[in-house]
Amino acid sequence: WRSRDLAVWEDLGFVWQLDRDGKNQPSWHFERPAKTGVKNGRAVWAPEIHYLRGTWWIPHSLNVSGHGLLKSTSGKPTGPYIALPPMAAKGIDAHLFQEDGSSYYLWGFNNIVPLKADLSAAAGPVRHIHPPGKHPLGYEGVLLQKIDGKYLLIASGRYGYELTDTYDLYYCVADTLFGPYGPRRMAVKNAGHGNLFQDHAGRWWCTAFDH
Repeated sequence: WRSRDLAVWEDLGFVWQLDRDGKNQPSWHFERPAKTGVKNGRAVWAPEIHYLRGTWWIPHSLNVSGHGLLKSTSGKPTGPYIALPPMAAKGIDAHLFQEDGSSYYLWGFNNIVPLKADLSAAAGPVRHIHPPGKHPLGYEGVLLQKIDGKYLLIASGRYGYELTDTYDLYYCVADTLFGPYGPRRMAVKNAGHGNLFQDHAGRWWCTAFDH
């Protein structure tokens, strides 16, 4: 969707479709076995969109596990897009972070890998950034931001050890990208996945999945 005033929106359609573009490329997405008994057994979900290196990128996941990057070949947000090879075989919730000209790819709740200059593949080994200690179920939805010189790692998780426990948004803080990170703290109770953004007055807000 596109808008000049954030009030009137124009539908530009799908920028990339798994059953159309994925088949024609062909895409790694089809290596993942489809779910059975659901309307869409192999679906793309949890996208972000970023402008880096002169074009647009869409980190995304699959509902059957798997994650990767779509790259706009035109330099436009509307694409067309191509699917790059996946960074890892398993996991969900892909995310991009850039600092001082270096780009990093993250997924799950704590996996991070440096990328080549053209973002086409990993440029080093996978590392893990997370708060100290042993933690319970439900880690996902990673988000990394640098605010006032501090690295803020946000993700989702359960504070108890049962599937019926609340699904919360938490954060931890570090002085350097790879840590060590401080203790896990509650950000928004029952929020599930969330994202931070700042308004024109400098106030910070958080979206909430509200699970």
